[in-house]
Amino acid sequence: MKKGMVLFLSSILIIFSISFSLYAEDQKDTVVSIAKAAKELIAKEGRVKAFTAFNDMKGAFVKGDIYIWSITFDAVCLQHPTNQKLVGMKVPTLKDANGKAFISEIIDAAKKADDGWIEYSWNHHETKKITPKKAYFMKVKDTEGEFLIVSSYYLQ
Repeated sequence: MKKGMVLFLSSILIIFSISFSLYAEDQKDTVVSIAKAAKELIAKEGRVKAFTAFNDMKGAFVKGDIYIWSITFDAVCLQHPTNQKLVGMKVPTLKDANGKAFISEIIDAAKKADDGWIEYSWNHHETKKITPKKAYFMKVKDTEGEFLIVSSYYLQ
């Protein structure tokens, strides 16, 4: 009986682990595909129309907790759908819940690569708990210059 219970609990744990891994991979794929579509829209329609689309909370660039936000290499927020107060602000020292200057980390990483990933922690708007996030950044160049689009997902 004890062996059966251990086997049952082990099976449940394995199923949970596989499910979480599939969820994380799906989230990662969604973040990348939204970022690529965002870059294409900027190239096709320009930044003003694209930013309007990115800020539409019911639009194609918002999938639950996943959305696009944009910053310059000088850390000026160009667009953010969930926090309009940040737009126009210089935010290089904006820190995550653990004191990590994640905006500066994104910018530093983008100076070395056209795209990439960083991790930081943020207050989850539903659970109200500090939760790890993984952010994907991508360089974009338009007629006004080069900037970054960023999208992220919660790891839990």
